Amino acid sequence: MNLTKKHVVDTGSRVTYSVFVGALIDYFLGGLSGWGIVSARFTATGINSVTSGPYGWWQDKWYSLMKVTPEKRKLKDIFDKKDISDYLTKQNTKEILLYSGRKLYRWSADMLAFNTFEPFVYGIANSVGQLIDAGDVDFNQVYEGMKGVMYISPLVAPTMRLAISGGRKLFGLKTSAELAEKNLDDII
Repeated sequence: MNLTKKHVVDTGSRVTYSVFVGALIDYFLGGLSGWGIVSARFTATGINSVTSGPYGWWQDKWYSLMKVTPEKRKLKDIFDKKDISDYLTKQNTKEILLYSGRKLYRWSADMLAFNTFEPFVYGIANSVGQLIDAGDVDFNQVYEGMKGVMYISPLVAPTMRLAISGGRKLFGLKTSAELAEKNLDDII
């Protein structure tokens, strides 16, 4: 198996993220407690060790497909004038709407990548946690946990992207948006 630096960094970032956020999800949405959470996180760590590289790749592909590129300008750059009337000009309003639209577009790419991948990984981890905790799997509880992951995905997907992007930046690798921009530049 050919492990690239990006796969290793994605794995470390996602496993770290999963331990903390996953424990909260296990408790509040998955109906687990105590050793069930420990078992689910242990299982999820094993699963994430295998699936994090493919998830990073999956996220990269969604960003490339949707042509999501890094935001070059900060919102505070739009609000750099001192007179309040300048904020309401047609040009500033247009810039704010374009900025917000690009953020919403990136959020959409995060949601698509996350919701077509992560609920299934969570369902497996929850099932194993239940087997160890109770000796049996309640598939209705697994389904509810998977549904819960999808319900909270508007919060989890962008923060998971931040964790993965942060890890990549820390180790000098390109983020999904930077890879999509490079791919877009190669096409043009």
